[in-house]
Amino acid sequence: MQRNLFFILAAALMLAACQTTYTGVDPAEPGADLFARAERSYRSGAYRKALADYDAYLAQHPSGLRAPTVLFRQGEIRRIWKDYRAARERYQTLIDTYGGSDLAPRAMVGFLQTIFEETEYREVIRHADAFLRRPGGVDRPVGIFVVLGDTYMALDSPANAVYFYARANALLSPAKDANLVLRIKAAVQKLSVGEILALSERVTDPSTRGYLLYALGGKEAEEGRYGDAARTFSQFVDAFPNHEHVDDARRRLMALDEGEASAPSGGRVIGCLLPLSGAYERYGKKALRAIELALAQAAPAGDVRLMVKDSGSDEGRARTAVLEMAREGAAAVIGPIVTAEAAAAEAQAARVPIVLLTQKPDVTQIGDYVFRNFMTPRMQARSLVSYAVQMHAARGFAILYPQEKYGTVFHEIFRSEVAAQGGMLVAAQSYPVHQSDFSGPIKRLLASGGIDALFIPDGPDNAGLIIPQLKYHGLSDALLLGTNLWNDEKLIRAAGRFAQGAVFPEIFYPESTSPGVQHFVQEYTAYYNEAPGFIDALAYDTTWMVVESSRMAGGGGRPAVRDALHRLEFLQGATGATTFDANGEAMKQLELLTISGDHFEGVGAW
Repeated sequence: MQRNLFFILAAALMLAACQTTYTGVDPAEPGADLFARAERSYRSGAYRKALADYDAYLAQHPSGLRAPTVLFRQGEIRRIWKDYRAARERYQTLIDTYGGSDLAPRAMVGFLQTIFEETEYREVIRHADAFLRRPGGVDRPVGIFVVLGDTYMALDSPANAVYFYARANALLSPAKDANLVLRIKAAVQKLSVGEILALSERVTDPSTRGYLLYALGGKEAEEGRYGDAARTFSQFVDAFPNHEHVDDARRRLMALDEGEASAPSGGRVIGCLLPLSGAYERYGKKALRAIELALAQAAPAGDVRLMVKDSGSDEGRARTAVLEMAREGAAAVIGPIVTAEAAAAEAQAARVPIVLLTQKPDVTQIGDYVFRNFMTPRMQARSLVSYAVQMHAARGFAILYPQEKYGTVFHEIFRSEVAAQGGMLVAAQSYPVHQSDFSGPIKRLLASGGIDALFIPDGPDNAGLIIPQLKYHGLSDALLLGTNLWNDEKLIRAAGRFAQGAVFPEIFYPESTSPGVQHFVQEYTAYYNEAPGFIDALAYDTTWMVVESSRMAGGGGRPAVRDALHRLEFLQGATGATTFDANGEAMKQLELLTISGDHFEGVGAW
């Protein structure tokens, strides 16, 4: 999981740093029509058509103006298909033949990424070194440095990873890439005090030096060397007055000066941070009830105490609450639902494990004390593609999505999951958010052919309009896939007879036959005389996991609780069996539901 995450972020960074945009092709240019057609197919995800036209272009115009672009596109398509040897052949031809092209550095990165995906990490290092030593060097080595950093992270060598990430970051100065900053922070958190001190002598990038110095203060405080920590934080505040962590450092300095350093605690105190007032009060209070129920069952002897704080949906209050819970000895924190980033940053600074109940993207990248138990877009896409491939032998996938953030996020994630599971995205079409006639994008989808499964990441209103139009235009055999937003009776009323067999995921399905689900539903209903919802189920499971991890940690303090969360296998939860990956992300199979007649039915966990 961690390897895949770093690979995806590497691709995003490489594209952001080195993107070459072709705004148009001169119609008089030899092969212009062929190249333009190939580009349209490539950008729509019709890779087989694109590759055929790219091959034809090179056959007819082997030294054409667009030959470097064609070679690069051929390599990218082969890499997406995981035909890594063929991809490397295309990249290498581009590098050898057009070494002065601005696409050559991108081809080098693509070449290295194919080896990275094959987990041949030593080979990545060998080839990267050869690229960097080429006569004349590399014009833009940022992407190479990033892949090297990712490779050393995969080899569990965070010190080398930080070194190469810092070299990439220095080349991007003064502009910074958010994904690269997340990498630097994640790698720095894995360093020992000795490694931090050694890197401080080697790294010249000011931004990375700031993260190193801040991390050093945290490590010293964690080891109980409060005088050293105070001096380090004071040095950090003086040297980096505009750093993102400077306010945290000042608060920690105050705590150290007052003799209230947030040292790890092995006490049986669990923090609970929820929006108990404000716009999200209803959700916060529902979650709290589920947490209290779980605590009564998980710790009936009363050996675990719940410390409840109200975030009020305010970042400042959330930060203050986490700091207070750290000072008062909380072994871990559950929540919040909103203000997740602020609370996570404070918890990471205080070295308090926190399990967030949020869908906020990339939030676990804040640090190694940050966990998340929630249903994410990637979790949904992975379950849907897995079900379609295994149960329906689907190979050709398509996506029809709205032109807004929800749709574009799912588009990118679904595309990567299809490729990861051996499928092919044969078509992708978008539509304006307020559109009601979808015949245009539907016809363009159908023109691609080979659609075994169609994914529509939109709510029940638009999906209810789209699905009947799909049938009208002749798409009747494809498996329809949706997101958890389809779990709404409005969809059945609007498109029920056209949507039979459609499938979508849900993190909590009260009618599931799973013993964990049935136990929770019965206990919650008996206790509160009402049916639980998904936020109740997530809060209930999270409490069990945190209590169990605190027991597994024994007297080892907060680092031991963090490590226990990584080792935990929670098998009978209300939201399914759950474990945490190396990044603190929950890994679980989602319940898939299907439309059957005039109701929803479960089809099992995927």
